[in-house]
Amino acid sequence: MVKSTSVLEIPKALFEDLEVSINRGEYIIRYMIDDGKEVPAMLVKQYGYYAVPQSIMVEIRRGTMPLANVTFLFACYYKASTNNRKSIRMDEVFECITRNWDENRTRTAAQHFSLTLSNLNRFQRWIKKHEHNNKYSVKY
Repeated sequence: MVKSTSVLEIPKALFEDLEVSINRGEYIIRYMIDDGKEVPAMLVKQYGYYAVPQSIMVEIRRGTMPLANVTFLFACYYKASTNNRKSIRMDEVFECITRNWDENRTRTAAQHFSLTLSNLNRFQRWIKKHEHNNKYSVKY
């Protein structure tokens, strides 16, 4: 993962590669503690990067953001990048997170995801809900 001043480049392989996406949390945790388990360079070259705001990393380092919330935000920005626009649909975000997971893990994620959506104001710094049409967009 590449760091810059205002954005952080995240490998798309976290959501696009089968093996990496199954162990996505481990890759994110290793990156957060600078412990090493980076996404293999071959996969980075194959899938490329997408950008997320550096402010997310600040919250992670402060210890104020659990891994599930980091994954949610990374997935939101990933979906926005694949759509070539800032707008996102939450059903696509959920599918993106759970695509390669088993039924039990997906069910647990669904419970946490609904809790996340009910408390979306916690993420207002990065995600905007458009009240008039119930759509969402990411902020950079």
